[in-house]
Amino acid sequence: MGYSQAEKAQSRERILSAACAQIAREGMDSLGVAEVMKDAGLTAGTFYSHFSSRDDLVAAGATRMMQAGHALVEALLEEVKKPSLKAIVDIYFSEEHIRSTEIGCGICFLVGEARFGGPSVRKAISDQFERSVEQLMPFIGTGAPARRRARAALASVVGAVNLARAMEDPAVAKDILSATREQILAGS
Repeated sequence: MGYSQAEKAQSRERILSAACAQIAREGMDSLGVAEVMKDAGLTAGTFYSHFSSRDDLVAAGATRMMQAGHALVEALLEEVKKPSLKAIVDIYFSEEHIRSTEIGCGICFLVGEARFGGPSVRKAISDQFERSVEQLMPFIGTGAPARRRARAALASVVGAVNLARAMEDPAVAKDILSATREQILAGS
């Protein structure tokens, strides 16, 4: 007996959800097809009817995580009375975002591992980086100089978030975020 398109989509969603959870817990490199399929409640043999390869699944999971982070920033910006570059930086540098790798910016979470991913993973991260640059552009300006500044601001955010997460001393982490915030906002 065959499966309907709705059932196939539901199975793909279960696989993708399990993959995202595993990536969030243990990183991209840890992703194992057998474990993901088990967590999704499906047999390992059905994997290839949904994804062409492990890298395809990793790229889809990375994309999903980054889109969720992008949507979260959009939602938080809607709550801010006067959206600004400072408001965006404050969202990225919030304690909640720094402490939790399971919410927020997928780029911040995944960028350190991206160099080990295949071309599809790097493309997913590159595409999301550019979408996030577009998200910053209205608060910086227009044209090539503003795009360049938005890229630099986002690169600074990603670096600062990752360093803050890695610091043993909370005071050093706080100083990294504060100094980076000042640097980003100096030109606005």
